[in-house]
Amino acid sequence: MKKRFIVVGLIVFIWLLKMNYDQIQSDTQLQSLQTQLTQLEQNNANLNDQLVALQRQSTAVPEQNSSTTAANVQPQVVQHSVLLVKQQLQLVQFALQQQQEIYAFEQLTQLQKQVPNYDIAPALQQSLEQGISKDLALIQQYHDLRQAQRDQANLLFKTLDQQLNRLSQSPDRSYQKTTNAHFWNNWFKVESVAQPKTELMNQHLVIKEIQIRLLLAKQAFDAGLTDEYQQSLKQASALFSQAPALQQPSVRASLDKAKQLPIPPIPTLSTLALLN
Repeated sequence: MKKRFIVVGLIVFIWLLKMNYDQIQSDTQLQSLQTQLTQLEQNNANLNDQLVALQRQSTAVPEQNSSTTAANVQPQVVQHSVLLVKQQLQLVQFALQQQQEIYAFEQLTQLQKQVPNYDIAPALQQSLEQGISKDLALIQQYHDLRQAQRDQANLLFKTLDQQLNRLSQSPDRSYQKTTNAHFWNNWFKVESVAQPKTELMNQHLVIKEIQIRLLLAKQAFDAGLTDEYQQSLKQASALFSQAPALQQPSVRASLDKAKQLPIPPIPTLSTLALLN
């Protein structure tokens, strides 16, 4: 009995370390994302400053050299304007890839207001304004869909966690290995070294491992990682299969629902294609 409590304590301790490690990874990824967004914003700000300087240069040239200087400066202004729009669109696309659709929507709305002030061809300006309007509608639709899916996933994974906690608190938590009816099994007891790991631990430890897999699945779902999401659910399902006493219809039904949750593809900005 003492050994059992020691093993349980060690497993729980390892599980807590795993939880802390996942949290640190999540915080690190978030910090890295914020750093990249800040760098992109800084690049846009620098390019915007250069554009303003070129515009001032084109309007403040001496009269005797106005025609020559303006002819040299104007193409640079147009080039910087197009480059600035492109960088801002790339920032929006990057935000979408990081599941930051609200930030992407705000940045694209800001760009929509700035486009009329840029020195670009009227035909290109009109195409950009039309493309941005379509992309804004696409991002809004994507955000509404993802938010509905997140709410559904939060409720589903919360239900799964509650179901697993109830199983963990049940009186009989020992792993029940299937017995054989042959009488000689009482004479000899041979155990394979390669037997499933769950045959050597109680249901409580198996449940903790399943909860870790489901936590990783939820993180993958929030990040829009379809393959990682399905892989974590597959691993959780395999643990259920190895522990017959955990084969509860309600838990299996919730897990099957989780597998059916779709993750829509990240929208691609049509406006960015105009400048590529």
